[in-house]
Amino acid sequence: MYELMAEMRWAREAADPSAGRAGGTHVDPKRPKLSDIVKDAAALRAAGEPTVPSRMDLELATNPFLRCGEPALQLATGLRDPAAVLAEIRSRKDRF
Repeated sequence: MYELMAEMRWAREAADPSAGRAGGTHVDPKRPKLSDIVKDAAALRAAGEPTVPSRMDLELATNPFLRCGEPALQLATGLRDPAAVLAEIRSRKDRF
């Protein structure tokens, strides 16, 4: 991800993260709502229902790409600027 793209994306996501729904989910397994999300997704799949789009409150609670301003993620990456944190964790995802 280009540096400017990360800055633009973080600015957009930070502006109003509670609006709308998220098309894809990236779940941080260290977040407490994870087990609820997994159970809900299993129930939806069992019923033949889609699991996306996701609710934004769930995404904000679990998605690391939407939490780049949180101290825990900044500490984990060694970066303080949310756009730089976003670029770093996306880069790590690509190498995972």
